[in-house]
This record gives sequence, structure tokens and C-alpha cells, in this order.
Amino acid sequence: MDVGEAVQASEFVNDTHSESTCPWHQKGEKNKKKLEAMHPNEDSEEMPPNDGGTLGRNLIAAEDTPPKAETVSINYAPGQELKYEVGRKKVSKVVQSYKEMKKGESYEYALQYAPHHLIPGNESLKGSPIVPFMGDDDSIAEYAEGQGSFIKEGFSILYDVNGAENGVWLPSPYALSMKNDWPAKPAMKVIKRRLNEDVADETEDFKLAYVADSIRASGGRQFHMRHKDYSEKVGEILKAMADRLVLMATGQCPIATNSKQDEKFDPPMGLVGRLHVLSENLRTYLVGPLWRPPLYADSMTEQYAADLTVVKSKGMVRRVV
Repeated sequence: MDVGEAVQASEFVNDTHSESTCPWHQKGEKNKKKLEAMHPNEDSEEMPPNDGGTLGRNLIAAEDTPPKAETVSINYAPGQELKYEVGRKKVSKVVQSYKEMKKGESYEYALQYAPHHLIPGNESLKGSPIVPFMGDDDSIAEYAEGQGSFIKEGFSILYDVNGAENGVWLPSPYALSMKNDWPAKPAMKVIKRRLNEDVADETEDFKLAYVADSIRASGGRQFHMRHKDYSEKVGEILKAMADRLVLMATGQCPIATNSKQDEKFDPPMGLVGRLHVLSENLRTYLVGPLWRPPLYADSMTEQYAADLTVVKSKGMVRRVV
């Protein structure tokens, strides 16, 4: 596993108009499909039971199943379990601490995979300037965030953010967090306060060890939980794509320009395929041999990557538009 150069949004778009990547060169019938709203906590420390929700079901339906490894073995065992209360209502919580074992010893933990949106719906797509090109006002309502559509009424590009093309299974902490066995930041403060700093440090080291062995067991897939920087970078790429679409619609593409009526355009039906190309590019950096910052599926994956070899490489990126 290597870490390459930082990703730049400009890598994903062309400098000039190209018929091979211009989404207006693909026609479609008059139709409409609303962009489906997403679960508000798609990247929380818990996940919907069994299949991870709509994306998980769609991946399974497409015969894209999680890796087979279901356990990891690391040199840390469960330590003391603490009970504590949070909030004005004094909600009861439990936190598990961990301790390092003797050299050569190991403890087995369950491993569960999470379906990751390669283009995150809530954190990247929602409110993006690319959304007005995806359908009429009604079909983009869940994602427009106040933006008006550029597309004629009754049309949409039929994109599904929960489609299997936009998903990948990544190792996650959910097998533990669903049982209160994955200490998040508030719980780590409890461990440090109620036990001591050494126990808190060992518990944090346990989490890093779990992440490292999860990546190994899954065949080199990034560990998934929270990914603010990843989502922001994908948002930048979507904006770069939107900037290209604006240029196409205002003169660079005659098909787009000639379709304009009452300040509205025909839908760029090829945009679905271009978004799928973006998803495939992103997938490569989450499951392939080369990772590139800031495309990390969790901050602990980023910590893991800090110890990897740094190489001057961008990998293979397909231009999107």
C-alpha cells in the first residue's frame, strides 16, 4: 500500500469541450425521477441493521457482497467496562476500555462492513452546483438547497445516489460500536477521567490496531466511519464538473446551447455515466494499492496512512467531463 500525491479537482475535468465526455451528446426520452433523500446519519457510528440500508441492499442485488473476512485478531483484550450518564436526562451509557496483551497473545473481534457512498449524498451532492443540471425543480428538491433548476420541466437525468455504481463495502467499527464496544470521543474522556491516561492511551491504541488489521483482513480496503475531508474534496470535484457544464451550456456545446428555451436546457443524459466514472475513480483510491489524500474514509485511516510509503503518483484517473 502506497500513499500518492494529493488529489486535485482539476484532474477529473477536461480543459476543452470533448464529445466523448460531453453529457449532452446522449439523448433521452422525456421522463423524470426524483433524487432520493438519504438517511441523515449515513456516516454515523451506527448503521441500519442487517444490510446498511438502501445502498447496501442495492449492492447485494448487484451481486457486490462484502469481503469474506468476519474477524480480526489483535494484541489487545477487553478491559474494564464503565457505566456513565450523559445529558440533562441522565441517559445511561456504557463504555469498554482495552488493555495491551503479552507479546504473542491475541484476542479475536468481530468485523462488519459498511456500504460507503462514493459520492456522498448529504455531505457532497446536496447543495452542489451540479444539482441544477440533474433534473427539473421537482426532481432535485431534496438536494437543491435553494438552487433553481436549469433543466426543462418534466425531465431528469435519472441518477440514483443509492445505486450500486455509487457504493463500495468498507471495513467499519459497527460490529463493536453497535454493542457499545467502540469508545467514541465522549466515552474516551470518561475512560481518561475515571481510570487514567494510560488506560485511555491503550484504548486508543486498540482502536488503531483494530483499524490496521481490518484493512489487512479486507484486502487493503480503507476503514470507514467519518470522512469530512473526503466529502469536501468530492464536493470540489462536483463543482469543477458543474463549471464545465456551465461552459458547455453557454457556447462550448452546440447541442446544449441550441436546446435552450426560456432559460432551461434539455437534460444532459450522459451525466449519469459521467458521475459513475467519478465513482469508479474514487473507488480505486479506497480499495486499490494507491491511496491519495484527502480521500480517506475515516480519520483513523488517515493515521494508518501516515506510516505508509509516500510515492509521487496520481494513479490512473479518467476524465469525467
